[in-house]
Amino acid sequence: MKVVSSYLLFFQLLCILCIGTGFDAIDTMGIGNSDLHHVGVLYTAYTGYILITVVFLLNYCLEVTIPYRTSSLFSICGAGLFLTTGVLLLVDKSDYIRHYVSPATTLQQYMILVSVIISFATSAVFTIDSVLTFRRQEDF
Repeated sequence: MKVVSSYLLFFQLLCILCIGTGFDAIDTMGIGNSDLHHVGVLYTAYTGYILITVVFLLNYCLEVTIPYRTSSLFSICGAGLFLTTGVLLLVDKSDYIRHYVSPATTLQQYMILVSVIISFATSAVFTIDSVLTFRRQEDF
């Protein structure tokens, strides 16, 4: 149980770090004002996968098994969502730099960059998880 619970808590931490580093920067840079569909994808990925990992953790604690195909599917979807999130953040950051370069916003630009890096790292972790889960073919 220690390995699985720490593994799920690691996913939780990655999602929370994405929200924490991106929220203020997205708000300050005004990304939600012009690209609301980008913000919708961002927060859907972040909060959705926080909820999914909490449900997986509760199922594991209650000793309810989740089929390996379901777990792999969630991981594949998570990898895709976090990859899309990272790309959208890069696009929004480059658009912002092109139109509104100002030294006062360098902190927000670094926070967006950190959120992009964590999004890509989370996508890689979800990809590895889906491959290993499907290869082992063990229920969660």
